[in-house]
Amino acid sequence: MPSVVEDYVYEKRNKADIEINKKFDAIFKHQDKFYFLDYFNAPVRSEIVSIPSFSDVLRQYNKETTDLFSDNIRKEYDKDFNDLKSLYYLPHILSSSGELVAFTKWKITTIGCAGNYVYMYSMFPYAIGYKKTADIYAPNISGAIKDALDYYLSDENSCYYKSIDEGSSEDIISKIQSLSNDYYYVKKRADSTNINSIEKKFGGVIPKSSLGSNFSCKSEGYIHTNDYKVFVCTTPNITYSIKEINPDQCEHEISQLETQWFFILFLLLVVIEVPLLYMEIKHKEKINETLYNKIKRLCNPSKFIKEYDKEKVDKANAIYQKLMKTSPDDKDTLYDLQSQAEEELGVSFVDLEMVEKLKKKVNPKRFMKPYNPEKVTLANELYSRLSKENISYKDIIEIEERSKKL
Repeated sequence: MPSVVEDYVYEKRNKADIEINKKFDAIFKHQDKFYFLDYFNAPVRSEIVSIPSFSDVLRQYNKETTDLFSDNIRKEYDKDFNDLKSLYYLPHILSSSGELVAFTKWKITTIGCAGNYVYMYSMFPYAIGYKKTADIYAPNISGAIKDALDYYLSDENSCYYKSIDEGSSEDIISKIQSLSNDYYYVKKRADSTNINSIEKKFGGVIPKSSLGSNFSCKSEGYIHTNDYKVFVCTTPNITYSIKEINPDQCEHEISQLETQWFFILFLLLVVIEVPLLYMEIKHKEKINETLYNKIKRLCNPSKFIKEYDKEKVDKANAIYQKLMKTSPDDKDTLYDLQSQAEEELGVSFVDLEMVEKLKKKVNPKRFMKPYNPEKVTLANELYSRLSKENISYKDIIEIEERSKKL
């Protein structure tokens, strides 16, 4: 039985595994990556911040990193800031789970499938730097932000070129997060790494409070013209993967089901065995019933009231009264009452099962091997009497007593 329970539970778990993975894969059946554009039509909010010094940026790294990569950090710093005359920060807010909940003008969200997990991140502008060479006709901040988006959407070298999908990232994520069954669910996880974070790149000049969480956005460089640079970044990578709700769930279910099944089997056994046991006890009582109790049972007046027969009720009542005045050891009177009952009430004291049982016991064949002439003689006589059609109860009792000699 336990093996049946285990097979049932593990088969159920395997079906749940296949089911959720099929639904997971179906979302990305026709394409393994989606791009969604969200545009925020509110006026642009910006804050002018100081251009970080190289020492500001260097302080964001530990001594071991600065000793090894100081030259690389310097080159990166010069490339980002040396040609700038002013810098504007575009406020944004990350939620406690690493998602972008407030941003400036636009964001492009990427959702992709990489085997057994889905990843999501959003790219958006977070700073504008005006170059020292910018003239008086340079686009304002809103114009620069718009130009950067136009580049991503129209330049053939951009991964977003002609790739923006209809709908929203929320629709896809909602489908993914809704996948669950008795054994599996979709786990969400955000990467909290701050490697190449915008905080480090900008030397701490971006207000930390604006980030709103322990997560950091990753610098992804900038789009530039002769007049400005639009710095862009991506949010922490958020992944969605299928996980077991409880690795020990199958063992718990097996234990519970085994307990339930054994309990059900026990109940079935009780339901079946108790009546059988009761019937067997009653049967044995009937076989071993004394003549006194037989008369008491068969001649009770109540037996003749259901299908009412006045005459038999009277006769049964008379026999029953005599029986109550008779001792169970008074064999002669009991045999007289038995004969009277058979004659007047038509009841039979002969138990056919008892007769057959005695026939088996006194069958002469039992005493042929090894041959016992005396027992064969007695058995033959008793078997012959048992074979008569109208054998009396008295004869059966006598035969039973004599059969004890065999």
